[in-house]
Amino acid sequence: MNERALIGPLTRSLLIAAGADAPGALDRALDLGVDATLYRLRPHPSHAHVWRGHLADTLARRRLLSELRERLDRIGVEAVVLKGEPLARRLFQDPFARRSGDIDLLVALEDARPAGDELRAGGFSPMYRARPEPWISDEWSFVHGTTRQVVELHWAIASPYLPSPPARDLIERSVVPPWSDGVPVLSPEDCGLNLMLHFHHHAGFFKGLVDVAAWLDTHEEHEVVGTLDRARALGLLGVASWPLRALERLTPYAPPLEISSSPIPRLFGELTARASRGVLARDEPLEGAHPLSFKTRGMSRAQTTAWHCACASLLDEPSAAIRAIVWPITRDPASLALAAGRDRPDLIDWAHFALRPALLAGRALSDLTREGDHP
Repeated sequence: MNERALIGPLTRSLLIAAGADAPGALDRALDLGVDATLYRLRPHPSHAHVWRGHLADTLARRRLLSELRERLDRIGVEAVVLKGEPLARRLFQDPFARRSGDIDLLVALEDARPAGDELRAGGFSPMYRARPEPWISDEWSFVHGTTRQVVELHWAIASPYLPSPPARDLIERSVVPPWSDGVPVLSPEDCGLNLMLHFHHHAGFFKGLVDVAAWLDTHEEHEVVGTLDRARALGLLGVASWPLRALERLTPYAPPLEISSSPIPRLFGELTARASRGVLARDEPLEGAHPLSFKTRGMSRAQTTAWHCACASLLDEPSAAIRAIVWPITRDPASLALAAGRDRPDLIDWAHFALRPALLAGRALSDLTREGDHP
Protein backbone atom coordinates (compact mmCIF):
# COMPACT_ATOMS: atom_id res chain seq x y z
CA MET A 1 0.00 0.00 0.00
CA ASN A 2 3.04 2.32 -0.09
CA GLU A 3 2.79 2.70 -3.85
CA ARG A 4 2.05 6.22 -5.01
CA ALA A 5 -0.17 6.99 -7.96
CA LEU A 6 1.34 8.81 -10.92
CA ILE A 7 -1.40 11.08 -12.25
CA GLY A 8 -0.15 12.04 -15.71
CA PRO A 9 -0.41 15.52 -17.23
CA LEU A 10 -3.44 14.83 -19.43
CA THR A 11 -5.36 13.13 -16.62
CA ARG A 12 -4.44 15.96 -14.25
CA SER A 13 -5.53 18.59 -16.79
CA LEU A 14 -8.82 16.77 -17.39
CA LEU A 15 -9.64 16.54 -13.68
CA ILE A 16 -8.76 20.18 -13.10
CA ALA A 17 -10.89 21.25 -16.08
CA ALA A 18 -13.71 19.21 -14.54
CA GLY A 19 -13.41 21.15 -11.27
CA ALA A 20 -11.16 18.95 -9.13
CA ASP A 21 -10.30 21.89 -6.84
CA ALA A 22 -13.93 22.75 -6.05
CA PRO A 23 -15.45 22.05 -2.60
CA GLY A 24 -17.35 18.78 -2.67
CA ALA A 25 -15.53 17.56 -5.80
CA LEU A 26 -14.79 14.19 -4.19
CA ASP A 27 -18.47 13.56 -3.53
CA ARG A 28 -19.32 14.31 -7.15
CA ALA A 29 -16.34 12.19 -8.26
CA LEU A 30 -17.84 9.27 -6.33
CA ASP A 31 -21.05 9.65 -8.37
CA LEU A 32 -18.97 9.52 -11.55
CA GLY A 33 -16.80 6.58 -10.45
CA VAL A 34 -13.50 8.53 -10.43
CA ASP A 35 -13.19 9.27 -6.71
CA ALA A 36 -10.22 6.93 -6.24
CA THR A 37 -8.25 8.75 -8.93
CA LEU A 38 -9.21 12.19 -7.62
CA TYR A 39 -8.41 11.14 -4.03
CA ARG A 40 -4.88 10.29 -5.14
CA LEU A 41 -4.66 13.75 -6.72
CA ARG A 42 -6.45 15.66 -3.93
CA PRO A 43 -6.73 13.52 -0.75
CA HIS A 44 -9.07 14.91 1.87
CA PRO A 45 -9.83 13.67 5.43
CA SER A 46 -13.59 13.88 4.85
CA HIS A 47 -13.31 11.13 2.28
CA ALA A 48 -10.94 8.85 4.24
CA HIS A 49 -13.68 6.38 5.25
CA VAL A 50 -14.71 5.93 1.62
CA TRP A 51 -11.07 5.41 0.68
CA ARG A 52 -10.64 2.72 3.36
CA GLY A 53 -13.69 0.89 2.02
CA HIS A 54 -12.24 1.09 -1.49
CA LEU A 55 -8.94 -0.41 -0.27
CA ALA A 56 -10.78 -3.31 1.37
CA ASP A 57 -12.87 -3.98 -1.75
CA THR A 58 -9.76 -3.94 -3.95
CA LEU A 59 -7.91 -6.41 -1.73
CA ALA A 60 -10.97 -8.70 -1.66
CA ARG A 61 -11.10 -8.70 -5.47
CA ARG A 62 -7.37 -9.39 -5.57
CA ARG A 63 -7.89 -12.55 -3.53
CA LEU A 64 -10.86 -13.56 -5.67
CA LEU A 65 -8.91 -13.03 -8.89
CA SER A 66 -6.15 -15.28 -7.59
CA GLU A 67 -8.69 -18.01 -6.80
CA LEU A 68 -10.35 -17.65 -10.20
CA ARG A 69 -7.04 -17.91 -12.03
CA GLU A 70 -6.23 -21.12 -10.16
CA ARG A 71 -9.63 -22.60 -11.07
CA LEU A 72 -9.36 -21.65 -14.74
CA ASP A 73 -5.75 -22.82 -15.00
CA ARG A 74 -6.86 -26.18 -13.60
CA ILE A 75 -9.30 -26.71 -16.48
CA GLY A 76 -7.00 -25.21 -19.13
CA VAL A 77 -8.99 -22.01 -19.82
CA GLU A 78 -6.91 -19.00 -20.82
CA ALA A 79 -8.22 -15.71 -19.44
CA VAL A 80 -7.08 -12.11 -19.74
CA VAL A 81 -8.04 -9.49 -17.15
CA LEU A 82 -9.62 -6.51 -18.93
CA LYS A 83 -9.85 -3.88 -16.18
CA GLY A 84 -9.81 -3.86 -12.37
CA GLU A 85 -6.62 -3.64 -10.33
CA PRO A 86 -4.28 -4.57 -13.24
CA LEU A 87 -5.67 -1.63 -15.23
CA ALA A 88 -5.11 0.69 -12.26
CA ARG A 89 -1.49 -0.46 -12.11
CA ARG A 90 -1.13 0.08 -15.86
CA LEU A 91 -2.63 3.57 -15.90
CA PHE A 92 -1.40 4.93 -12.55
CA GLN A 93 1.30 2.52 -11.28
CA ASP A 94 -0.96 2.16 -8.24
CA PRO A 95 -3.45 -0.69 -7.62
CA PHE A 96 -5.81 1.61 -5.73
CA ALA A 97 -5.96 4.69 -7.98
CA ARG A 98 -8.96 3.47 -9.99
CA ARG A 99 -12.31 2.27 -8.66
CA SER A 100 -13.72 -1.00 -10.00
CA GLY A 101 -16.88 -2.84 -9.05
CA ASP A 102 -16.27 -6.27 -10.57
CA ILE A 103 -13.77 -8.58 -12.26
CA ASP A 104 -13.83 -8.67 -16.07
CA LEU A 105 -12.23 -11.72 -17.69
CA LEU A 106 -11.80 -12.21 -21.44
CA VAL A 107 -12.12 -15.84 -22.54
CA ALA A 108 -12.77 -17.52 -25.86
CA LEU A 109 -16.48 -18.09 -26.48
CA GLU A 110 -16.04 -21.87 -26.44
CA ASP A 111 -14.45 -21.57 -22.98
CA ALA A 112 -17.29 -19.51 -21.50
CA ARG A 113 -19.40 -22.51 -20.44
CA PRO A 114 -16.60 -24.42 -18.65
CA ALA A 115 -15.48 -21.16 -17.03
CA GLY A 116 -19.08 -20.57 -15.94
CA ASP A 117 -19.21 -24.06 -14.45
CA GLU A 118 -16.14 -23.23 -12.37
CA LEU A 119 -17.78 -20.04 -11.16
CA ARG A 120 -20.88 -21.98 -10.15
CA ALA A 121 -18.69 -24.45 -8.25
CA GLY A 122 -17.21 -21.46 -6.41
CA GLY A 123 -20.58 -20.19 -5.20
CA PHE A 124 -21.48 -17.86 -8.08
CA SER A 125 -24.79 -17.75 -9.96
CA PRO A 126 -25.68 -16.17 -13.33
CA MET A 127 -27.20 -12.72 -12.91
CA TYR A 128 -29.26 -12.29 -16.07
CA ARG A 129 -28.83 -15.29 -18.36
CA ALA A 130 -28.48 -18.99 -17.67
CA ARG A 131 -26.03 -19.49 -20.56
CA PRO A 132 -23.79 -17.48 -22.91
CA GLU A 133 -25.89 -15.62 -25.50
CA PRO A 134 -23.40 -14.04 -27.95
CA TRP A 135 -26.21 -12.98 -30.30
CA ILE A 136 -27.34 -10.32 -27.81
CA SER A 137 -24.36 -9.68 -25.51
CA ASP A 138 -20.57 -9.79 -25.25
CA GLU A 139 -20.56 -10.98 -21.63
CA TRP A 140 -21.99 -13.43 -19.11
CA SER A 141 -22.36 -11.98 -15.58
CA PHE A 142 -22.17 -13.88 -12.29
CA VAL A 143 -22.67 -12.83 -8.67
CA HIS A 144 -21.51 -14.64 -5.52
CA GLY A 145 -24.30 -15.79 -3.25
CA THR A 146 -22.64 -14.59 -0.05
CA THR A 147 -20.11 -11.85 -0.83
CA ARG A 148 -22.14 -10.37 -3.75
CA GLN A 149 -18.92 -10.01 -5.72
CA VAL A 150 -19.50 -9.82 -9.47
CA VAL A 151 -17.50 -11.55 -12.20
CA GLU A 152 -18.13 -10.98 -15.91
CA LEU A 153 -16.93 -13.42 -18.56
CA HIS A 154 -16.39 -11.58 -21.86
CA TRP A 155 -15.84 -13.19 -25.27
CA ALA A 156 -15.48 -9.84 -27.06
CA ILE A 157 -14.58 -6.26 -26.19
CA ALA A 158 -17.61 -4.83 -28.00
CA SER A 159 -21.34 -5.51 -28.22
CA PRO A 160 -22.53 -7.85 -31.02
CA TYR A 161 -23.59 -4.97 -33.28
CA LEU A 162 -20.01 -3.60 -33.32
CA PRO A 163 -16.90 -5.11 -34.93
CA SER A 164 -14.51 -6.62 -32.41
CA PRO A 165 -11.15 -8.42 -32.68
CA PRO A 166 -11.54 -12.19 -32.13
CA ALA A 167 -11.01 -13.13 -28.49
CA ARG A 168 -8.37 -15.68 -29.45
CA ASP A 169 -6.33 -12.97 -31.19
CA LEU A 170 -6.59 -10.70 -28.16
CA ILE A 171 -5.53 -13.55 -25.87
CA GLU A 172 -2.58 -14.49 -28.11
CA ARG A 173 -1.41 -10.86 -28.16
CA SER A 174 -1.82 -10.47 -24.39
CA VAL A 175 1.21 -9.65 -22.24
CA VAL A 176 2.38 -10.22 -18.67
CA PRO A 177 4.32 -7.06 -17.78
CA PRO A 178 6.34 -6.77 -14.55
CA TRP A 179 3.72 -4.61 -12.83
CA SER A 180 0.83 -7.08 -13.33
CA ASP A 181 1.93 -9.67 -10.71
CA GLY A 182 1.80 -12.42 -13.33
CA VAL A 183 -1.72 -11.54 -14.50
CA PRO A 184 -2.20 -11.59 -18.31
CA VAL A 185 -3.48 -8.26 -19.65
CA LEU A 186 -4.23 -6.88 -23.09
CA SER A 187 -1.40 -5.60 -25.25
CA PRO A 188 -0.96 -1.80 -25.14
CA GLU A 189 -2.74 -1.32 -28.49
CA ASP A 190 -5.61 -3.67 -27.60
CA CYS A 191 -5.97 -2.01 -24.19
CA GLY A 192 -6.36 1.39 -25.84
CA LEU A 193 -8.99 0.03 -28.21
CA ASN A 194 -10.83 -1.64 -25.34
CA LEU A 195 -10.95 1.61 -23.34
CA MET A 196 -12.23 3.56 -26.33
CA LEU A 197 -14.90 0.94 -26.98
CA HIS A 198 -15.82 0.97 -23.27
CA PHE A 199 -16.23 4.76 -23.45
CA HIS A 200 -18.49 4.29 -26.48
CA HIS A 201 -20.43 1.44 -24.81
CA HIS A 202 -21.44 3.78 -21.98
CA ALA A 203 -22.17 6.57 -24.47
CA GLY A 204 -19.42 8.89 -23.30
CA PHE A 205 -19.23 8.40 -19.52
CA PHE A 206 -16.72 10.50 -17.58
CA LYS A 207 -14.86 7.58 -16.00
CA GLY A 208 -14.17 6.22 -19.48
CA LEU A 209 -12.75 9.58 -20.55
CA VAL A 210 -10.42 9.59 -17.54
CA ASP A 211 -9.31 6.05 -18.48
CA VAL A 212 -8.46 7.12 -22.04
CA ALA A 213 -6.57 10.18 -20.77
CA ALA A 214 -4.53 8.02 -18.38
CA TRP A 215 -3.84 5.51 -21.15
CA LEU A 216 -2.50 8.32 -23.36
CA ASP A 217 -0.36 9.50 -20.43
CA THR A 218 1.28 6.10 -20.05
CA HIS A 219 1.76 4.93 -23.65
CA GLU A 220 4.02 5.96 -26.49
CA GLU A 221 2.71 7.65 -29.63
CA HIS A 222 3.46 4.60 -31.78
CA GLU A 223 1.16 2.57 -29.49
CA VAL A 224 -1.57 5.19 -29.90
CA VAL A 225 -1.13 5.06 -33.67
CA GLY A 226 -1.22 1.26 -33.50
CA THR A 227 -4.55 1.42 -31.67
CA LEU A 228 -5.96 3.81 -34.28
CA ASP A 229 -4.73 1.51 -37.06
CA ARG A 230 -6.62 -1.40 -35.50
CA ALA A 231 -9.70 0.76 -35.08
CA ARG A 232 -9.53 1.83 -38.73
CA ALA A 233 -9.19 -1.78 -39.91
CA LEU A 234 -12.38 -2.64 -38.01
CA GLY A 235 -14.31 0.42 -39.18
CA LEU A 236 -14.13 1.96 -35.69
CA LEU A 237 -11.89 4.98 -36.24
CA GLY A 238 -14.77 7.37 -35.55
CA VAL A 239 -15.54 5.53 -32.31
CA ALA A 240 -11.89 5.71 -31.23
CA SER A 241 -11.65 9.39 -32.18
CA TRP A 242 -14.57 10.53 -29.99
CA PRO A 243 -12.71 10.59 -26.62
CA LEU A 244 -9.58 11.97 -28.30
CA ARG A 245 -11.55 14.89 -29.72
CA ALA A 246 -13.00 15.56 -26.26
CA LEU A 247 -9.53 15.55 -24.69
CA GLU A 248 -8.31 17.86 -27.43
CA ARG A 249 -10.87 20.41 -26.20
CA LEU A 250 -10.25 19.90 -22.48
CA THR A 251 -6.48 19.38 -22.18
CA PRO A 252 -3.25 20.22 -24.05
CA TYR A 253 -3.58 16.94 -25.98
CA ALA A 254 -2.93 17.12 -29.73
CA PRO A 255 -4.30 14.00 -31.50
CA PRO A 256 -2.12 12.33 -34.15
CA LEU A 257 -2.88 12.81 -37.83
CA GLU A 258 -4.30 9.28 -37.97
CA ILE A 259 -7.40 10.42 -36.05
CA SER A 260 -10.70 10.60 -37.92
CA SER A 261 -11.36 13.91 -39.70
CA SER A 262 -15.12 13.26 -39.79
CA PRO A 263 -17.27 16.03 -38.27
CA ILE A 264 -19.25 13.45 -36.25
CA PRO A 265 -16.48 12.59 -33.72
CA ARG A 266 -15.75 16.33 -33.52
CA LEU A 267 -19.38 17.02 -32.65
CA PHE A 268 -19.48 14.24 -30.05
CA GLY A 269 -16.15 15.40 -28.63
CA GLU A 270 -17.48 18.92 -28.26
CA LEU A 271 -20.60 17.62 -26.49
CA THR A 272 -18.48 15.58 -24.05
CA ALA A 273 -16.08 18.48 -23.47
CA ARG A 274 -18.88 20.93 -22.69
CA ALA A 275 -20.53 18.48 -20.29
CA SER A 276 -17.19 17.69 -18.61
CA ARG A 277 -15.99 21.22 -18.02
CA GLY A 278 -16.67 22.04 -14.36
CA VAL A 279 -18.76 18.89 -13.81
CA LEU A 280 -17.10 18.20 -10.43
CA ALA A 281 -18.04 21.68 -9.26
CA ARG A 282 -21.71 21.56 -10.22
CA ASP A 283 -24.59 20.24 -8.15
CA GLU A 284 -26.89 18.53 -10.62
CA PRO A 285 -28.18 14.98 -11.12
CA LEU A 286 -25.88 12.83 -13.25
CA GLU A 287 -27.95 9.67 -13.54
CA GLY A 288 -30.07 8.45 -16.40
CA ALA A 289 -29.41 9.96 -19.81
CA HIS A 290 -26.89 12.63 -18.70
CA PRO A 291 -24.01 12.83 -21.24
CA LEU A 292 -21.43 11.78 -18.62
CA SER A 293 -23.38 9.14 -16.67
CA PHE A 294 -22.86 5.38 -16.88
CA LYS A 295 -26.33 5.16 -18.51
CA THR A 296 -27.11 1.84 -16.87
CA ARG A 297 -30.20 2.84 -14.88
CA GLY A 298 -32.90 5.48 -14.71
CA MET A 299 -33.40 5.63 -18.48
CA SER A 300 -36.53 5.05 -20.51
CA ARG A 301 -36.45 2.83 -23.59
CA ALA A 302 -36.79 5.94 -25.75
CA GLN A 303 -33.70 7.50 -24.15
CA THR A 304 -31.72 4.27 -24.45
CA THR A 305 -32.67 3.96 -28.12
CA ALA A 306 -31.78 7.60 -28.80
CA TRP A 307 -28.29 7.20 -27.31
CA HIS A 308 -27.78 3.91 -29.15
CA CYS A 309 -28.70 5.43 -32.52
CA ALA A 310 -26.56 8.51 -31.90
CA CYS A 311 -23.49 6.45 -30.96
CA ALA A 312 -23.98 4.13 -33.95
CA SER A 313 -23.43 7.15 -36.21
CA LEU A 314 -19.74 7.09 -35.19
CA LEU A 315 -19.10 3.90 -37.16
CA ASP A 316 -16.98 4.58 -40.24
CA GLU A 317 -19.19 2.89 -42.84
CA PRO A 318 -22.78 4.12 -43.27
CA SER A 319 -23.97 0.55 -43.91
CA ALA A 320 -22.41 -0.58 -40.61
CA ALA A 321 -24.05 2.34 -38.81
CA ILE A 322 -27.45 1.40 -40.23
CA ARG A 323 -27.00 -2.24 -39.19
CA ALA A 324 -26.04 -1.11 -35.68
CA ILE A 325 -29.06 1.17 -35.43
CA VAL A 326 -31.58 -1.46 -36.50
CA TRP A 327 -29.93 -4.33 -34.59
CA PRO A 328 -31.91 -3.91 -31.32
CA ILE A 329 -35.10 -3.16 -33.25
CA THR A 330 -35.24 -6.01 -35.77
CA ARG A 331 -33.13 -8.85 -34.32
CA ASP A 332 -32.91 -11.52 -37.00
CA PRO A 333 -35.03 -14.72 -36.80
CA ALA A 334 -31.97 -16.91 -36.20
CA SER A 335 -31.08 -14.92 -33.06
CA LEU A 336 -34.67 -15.05 -31.84
CA ALA A 337 -34.66 -18.84 -32.30
CA LEU A 338 -31.39 -19.21 -30.37
CA ALA A 339 -32.78 -17.08 -27.56
CA ALA A 340 -35.74 -19.45 -27.33
CA GLY A 341 -33.47 -22.52 -27.28
CA ARG A 342 -34.04 -23.59 -30.90
CA ASP A 343 -31.30 -24.23 -33.43
CA ARG A 344 -33.39 -23.01 -36.37
CA PRO A 345 -36.09 -20.33 -36.66
CA ASP A 346 -39.71 -21.42 -37.02
CA LEU A 347 -42.89 -19.51 -37.92
CA ILE A 348 -43.13 -18.02 -34.43
CA ASP A 349 -39.66 -16.53 -34.78
CA TRP A 350 -40.49 -15.07 -38.19
CA ALA A 351 -43.71 -13.60 -36.81
CA HIS A 352 -41.84 -12.10 -33.85
CA PHE A 353 -39.27 -10.69 -36.28
CA ALA A 354 -42.02 -9.00 -38.33
CA LEU A 355 -43.88 -7.62 -35.30
CA ARG A 356 -40.87 -6.67 -33.15
CA PRO A 357 -40.58 -3.00 -34.32
CA ALA A 358 -44.25 -2.38 -33.52
CA LEU A 359 -43.93 -4.10 -30.12
CA LEU A 360 -40.87 -2.01 -29.19
CA ALA A 361 -42.58 1.19 -30.31
CA GLY A 362 -45.53 0.31 -28.09
CA ARG A 363 -43.29 -0.26 -25.10
CA ALA A 364 -41.49 3.04 -25.67
CA LEU A 365 -44.82 4.87 -25.91
CA SER A 366 -45.93 3.18 -22.68
CA ASP A 367 -42.73 4.37 -20.96
CA LEU A 368 -43.32 7.94 -22.10
CA THR A 369 -46.94 7.80 -20.94
CA ARG A 370 -45.92 6.62 -17.47
CA GLU A 371 -43.30 9.37 -17.25
CA GLY A 372 -45.98 11.93 -18.13
CA ASP A 373 -48.21 10.63 -15.34
CA HIS A 374 -45.47 11.06 -12.73
CA PRO A 375 -43.74 14.42 -13.13
